[in-house]
Amino acid sequence: MAVQMHSFVRSGEATATPRPFAEGPDGQLDLARSYAPAAPPTPWEVLGLPMRLDLDLPAVELRVRGLIRALHPDRFHTQGPQAVADAERHTALVNDAWRTLRDPERRVGWLLDHLGQNQTALPPAWAMALFERNEAIDDAQGDPVASAQIRAALLAEVRAEREQLRAEIAVASARFDAAQQTGDSSAAQAAVATLATLLAQAPALDNLLARLG
Repeated sequence: MAVQMHSFVRSGEATATPRPFAEGPDGQLDLARSYAPAAPPTPWEVLGLPMRLDLDLPAVELRVRGLIRALHPDRFHTQGPQAVADAERHTALVNDAWRTLRDPERRVGWLLDHLGQNQTALPPAWAMALFERNEAIDDAQGDPVASAQIRAALLAEVRAEREQLRAEIAVASARFDAAQQTGDSSAAQAAVATLATLLAQAPALDNLLARLG
């Protein structure tokens, strides 16, 4: 799988200062703007952001709030039902984009889905360690004291591992951003492969944490 550099922005819109999808070239709202169902705008395009995994979330949230205010359907009642429907459509796009971008792992998940890299298997040794942890919990269920001790030890261990995973995802995300910036497709591909492996571990650890309570 080759990662195409700058393939996440619509043709003709890879500008130094991207604009939100709901805005026209003049910077004014263009509620009639639409897209092909097979090619919806990316979350970054919707909010008018450069394609980066590392985001300044407070700044992004301010942009989201501004767009939501500008697009509120109540502002367009005097323009007729079509304008209201268009405002609702653009508002839904903004909300969906923010739902994706505000979470670092959802951001990465979107990227992996976009690149067809969302079916990565767990590393065998890691999967075996996960199996052994679950097996240890099962084996201790008949002994309340042993079960409590094992759960307490595993809970601290798995929480630390989950935090480490978040940190590793952040590092790999920064590597992807750097590769995008420099146009290094090999480095981008390596970062994507790393992100796919790391993100595959997240739900397994979350399920284990849920089991440990």
